[in-house]
Amino acid sequence: GFWMQLIWKQSIRVFRKGDRISSYLIGNLLWLVVSMLLLFGVILKLFYFRRSRYYVEHLVFSMHTHAFMFVLFGLQLFFLNWISEDIASFFLRTSLILLAIYILIALKRYYEQSWRKTIFKFILLYLIYMSLLGAMVVLAVLISMALF
Repeated sequence: GFWMQLIWKQSIRVFRKGDRISSYLIGNLLWLVVSMLLLFGVILKLFYFRRSRYYVEHLVFSMHTHAFMFVLFGLQLFFLNWISEDIASFFLRTSLILLAIYILIALKRYYEQSWRKTIFKFILLYLIYMSLLGAMVVLAVLISMALF
């Protein structure tokens, strides 16, 4: 059938040009990042629909939180060559904790709600974001493999 032919054709292409597939996948991850920025803005709009804020304001908040995340992980990747695996693992855990604290405080300050509501919404946002991120990564890899 059609799908088996597509899988077979793409498998041969990956086998022949396997050295280029990682750069191709990483190049397509830009679309994943843009999609997650936009989706996070939509999720924030849905979570804070009673606030009189436009979608663009939620999108700017999403860009700020993602920028902080990119700075944290960019610094970690920069220093990865000079540090041991144990220290890198420690920095990854620390970065994730710092990111969570930053987003929690940013939500509290920007949306000006109580700590109880902010923590509850933060937990829900985290679960929804991670679920969407996992689904988007799988989708991005599948589409990239189909179009490679």
